Amino acid sequence: MRSLQVAHRLEGKDVLLIGGGEVAMTRIPKLLPTGCKITLVAPILDKFLKEKYFCSNNGIHTVSSGQISIRKDWTPEDYSIYKIIESKFHEDYLLQSSTWSMILLCIPDKLESERIYHLCKRKYGQQQMINVADIPKFCDFYFGSNINLTKDGNLQILISSNGLSPRFTSLVKNEIGSMFEDWELDGALEKLGQLRSSIRQLTDIDISIKYRMQWIKKCTDIFGLSYCHKIDVNKLVELFKSMTSIEPKSLEFPSREHMLSNYTS
Repeated sequence: MRSLQVAHRLEGKDVLLIGGGEVAMTRIPKLLPTGCKITLVAPILDKFLKEKYFCSNNGIHTVSSGQISIRKDWTPEDYSIYKIIESKFHEDYLLQSSTWSMILLCIPDKLESERIYHLCKRKYGQQQMINVADIPKFCDFYFGSNINLTKDGNLQILISSNGLSPRFTSLVKNEIGSMFEDWELDGALEKLGQLRSSIRQLTDIDISIKYRMQWIKKCTDIFGLSYCHKIDVNKLVELFKSMTSIEPKSLEFPSREHMLSNYTS
């Protein structure tokens, strides 16, 4: 069966990561940019894990109590793990949060991974999202291979082989990334976001959401990948006003040549 590829918002939500080795080190940099609140449980940590993802050089410190270390005053913007429990997994550690948005198992012991998987399913129900590294049948979701096409990461592509070949998806990712490396995607996305926001603010009960979405779609198609970074947002907002001031409201834009000459900067 195919997987449903969705953009999962995790800001401020609790994620349990069991394991502190090489596999965990590939998961953490994918999780941290989402602003999720990671609790990591592992008896042994990769030697670079704390240095890269927990300690801080900007005056923010951690509070330790026995096996548990907590990042004081953690926020989603910290790009840091929230809590590390240096111990083998125990069922009681599930109580560190009332709910887990995700549970990730990154330990080499497959029998133990399976045991913890079933334990979590019994405790939280089948709806609990769990990923067990290298055991596809125990994965409710896959990480896939992500491409950030803009510096801020707002334009992303996810490639998944549904667990069949992570390495092949990585090769495809690199190929796609090289195709877009010379495009002005950051500027295009920024200006289109400004345009969409400005027009949304103008929309009232007399302008349907459907019309607004169709207008944005046609406008974006006119400029395409090559010219969206050059659009003049203010001029296009005025064009939107003029096209919605008459009845029936039109979706007939000027010619593409006219748009490129008069609505770019």
